[in-house]
Amino acid sequence: MLTEMEQQEFQVIARKWRPKTFDDVVGQDHIVRTLQNAITLNRIAHGYLFTGSRGVGKTSTARIFARALNCEQGPTAKPCGVCQMCIEIVQGNNMDVIEIDGASNRGVEEIRNLRESVKFVPASGKYKVYIIDEVHMLTKEAFNALLKTLEEPPSHVVFIFATTEPHRVPQTILSRCQRFDFHRINHYSIARQLALIADSENIQVDKKVVDALAKAGDGSMRDAQSMFDQVISFCGTNVTFEQVSQILGVYDKGFFFDFVTYAHERKIAQGLSVLDTIIREGKDVNHFFEGLLNHYRYLLLVTLLEDKTDMLDCTEDELAEYRAQAKLYNRYELEFAVEMISEAALKLRYALSKQVVLELLFIRLSRLKSVISIDQALLKLSHIQQELATQPVHRSVCADTVSDRPQAESKPVHAVSVSSETKNTVERPDVSTAYPKPDNIQHSQRPSTMDAVDDSIQRPAPKPVSIEQIKRVWPQLPGYCKNALLKSFLDRIEPLEYADSILKIGAGDPYVSGLIKDRASDLENIIEQALNVRVKVALVVNKTEKKHNSTDESIQRQSASPRNDSSHATEDKILNNPDVQLIIDKLDAKVLSLRKDI
Repeated sequence: MLTEMEQQEFQVIARKWRPKTFDDVVGQDHIVRTLQNAITLNRIAHGYLFTGSRGVGKTSTARIFARALNCEQGPTAKPCGVCQMCIEIVQGNNMDVIEIDGASNRGVEEIRNLRESVKFVPASGKYKVYIIDEVHMLTKEAFNALLKTLEEPPSHVVFIFATTEPHRVPQTILSRCQRFDFHRINHYSIARQLALIADSENIQVDKKVVDALAKAGDGSMRDAQSMFDQVISFCGTNVTFEQVSQILGVYDKGFFFDFVTYAHERKIAQGLSVLDTIIREGKDVNHFFEGLLNHYRYLLLVTLLEDKTDMLDCTEDELAEYRAQAKLYNRYELEFAVEMISEAALKLRYALSKQVVLELLFIRLSRLKSVISIDQALLKLSHIQQELATQPVHRSVCADTVSDRPQAESKPVHAVSVSSETKNTVERPDVSTAYPKPDNIQHSQRPSTMDAVDDSIQRPAPKPVSIEQIKRVWPQLPGYCKNALLKSFLDRIEPLEYADSILKIGAGDPYVSGLIKDRASDLENIIEQALNVRVKVALVVNKTEKKHNSTDESIQRQSASPRNDSSHATEDKILNNPDVQLIIDKLDAKVLSLRKDI
């Protein structure tokens, strides 16, 4: 049971360990050095603006600077801390150092009173220092009333403004002050300071505890110290990481190693059980997303940086674990994982159920190995094409064509060669010799466009059909088409001429022409089903497009001028690539995202 005296003497860590000298300021070396040099060189300005996020030392540095100016041994870069002026400033009862809360003294009347008080000389010190905290809360009229005094104050007056929102301070005020930007304090500095405090206060903690508190502080020393106070109140003098995790909802690095292992090995039940525990115990889901995103980021950086791992905040043992787990994925998979986690974190704010967002994310991460980039798919496609090119070509006759022929004596397949005028001799199996026919039966098989056509083969007499009939039936072709990709491009081509069983077709652009050319046999089969006549498709590179190019000058100007939507044009070019379309068509694939490869 604490005595009344002990209760009165207790101070929270943030106040007890508040910096009292420039050497005590953590993580702001650039500001400390500038202020000390200004004092040493006697270049003291009349107005200073301290900006930065909460808990980074703005007000504390302002008080130390006021002590340095008014110390009995000064102005000095190292105030003694024992003279009457230093003690009074620390206690907050010195008449020459006036601290004003800008949020509660924001009116023009308060500033007018300040203007009257600056005329009086300091009571005991060398300078009268005005520290206005949260100065951005002043009204527009108050700022205007301060302008003249701030620009030409008496020589014994120094203004120090502190704010977390410098963009709300008028430019007329900013131009009259020297601005100092306080940085967010890094993790190492906060952890080192917390370890020092724990050692001085006889608190037993391990490195994992101070690391967790430092990260939870998010760059603010005061926030980290306040959480340390809370943890000590719960745990006493012996603090463990499990207790810190229970209070603050933070996660150990080993937790994410296990979670990623569940996703890679597709242990869906274990992963969903972990997520269910997070929700049931009420832990902070945002901390989970932040930790998981940071974990996959480390895996990606280990893959990209190789031996340059100084930017990773981990020990050598942890670095070895990251390297081992990073080998489970390639860089494209890790990039996609980072994107998925970031997008899921954005959806979390508006989601009806946070648990559903977590579970869907884990399921997608478990399928990460099945996702490949377009360039990887194109590389695999090129390898397949090379393998097919080196293999012998075998052809067989369709069953419905053979069934209409009378049974003939089978003969071995013979090889035919190109005429002797050709330099290179090419041998291919000939279907006509493999399946001989009587002379009185017409040959109904269509010769391949890639083979030399023997003029001695008798072609079937074309049915009387006109281009007008073809155009009338043309809109019905999608009903005969089973290829989804070809069906989507039928409305971008049109029949132009028909003569001697050859149908000339105009395409919308060279890309469409190339796409249809690769599927010419499929298109011919569709036309045969619709018209009951066999035709040969001949592609004409776009008459319609030439007409537009010759008549529509605005289109020419648009194509010649720089485009603002270059990124969209690049995406369209990638998605409209014939090889990419072939992958999507054959594999029934879906493009999830397009990323620029750095």
